Amino acid sequence: MQLNDRECVAFLQWCLPHLQMTWNGFRKVRRQVCKRIKRRLVYLDIKSLNSYQQYLMDTPSEWLALDNMMRINISRFYRDKGVFSNIVDWVFPDLVQQFSGQTDKFCCWSIGCGSGEEVFSILILWEEFLKRNPSIGISLNVIGTSTDPSTLERARQGVYSMGSIKEIPQKTVNSAFIKENDEFRIKIGYKQKATFLLQDIRKKMLPGTFHIIFCRNLIFTYFDTILQEKLLNKLLKQLLPGGFLIIGKHECLPGGISSLQKLSSCIFKKLKD
Repeated sequence: MQLNDRECVAFLQWCLPHLQMTWNGFRKVRRQVCKRIKRRLVYLDIKSLNSYQQYLMDTPSEWLALDNMMRINISRFYRDKGVFSNIVDWVFPDLVQQFSGQTDKFCCWSIGCGSGEEVFSILILWEEFLKRNPSIGISLNVIGTSTDPSTLERARQGVYSMGSIKEIPQKTVNSAFIKENDEFRIKIGYKQKATFLLQDIRKKMLPGTFHIIFCRNLIFTYFDTILQEKLLNKLLKQLLPGGFLIIGKHECLPGGISSLQKLSSCIFKKLKD
């Protein structure tokens, strides 16, 4: 069947508000989503988007299938490298200064973790930070969450292509991965400090509190403003005073949040009372 860009854009602009999502977030990735929608129409033997729109209105359960088609998984190690440099230079030392003597473990949450690249990037950088500061007796554990079971399974396997690790210095590649043919397996020591869980942040938050929350290229890209504000307020309740919220390079937080200090376009520190 034929599905042109104009028709798909019009359909997305109609359906995304029903999902509490925003068209602007999908503008650049719409072709990926449109291909999935086309496959769904073929599977359902539906001949047009107009007919599919009516099918959605008549079949409430189909909205879940459509929601699943909106998952965007674009990731690699050290994505937006400057952000990770600032984490090493600002965030890690600040946390150590604040919490040294109060805890022996930092807790970090990576929301929308994809195939685990962000989780393991954080752990690799922390390990290198400890090597330069051997007197610090604090470990780091990272929980990665995603709505996609298939990407979570890849994260648990921890096996990556050269394209995923291309921004990592070769010395770090040699120390953090085991090369297997044309792929690279993250070493077991990093796996032991990573937990991957199936979770939809729109429906349920993780229990506990965190020293760092990574929420990059998800809530503040794809969700509408009302949902952004709702989820941000929930996240701030779980971010410890003095902890850090990391967002995407091209994202902005909704206004009216007085409890955060902006350190850069991507890094925010929760103020203490």
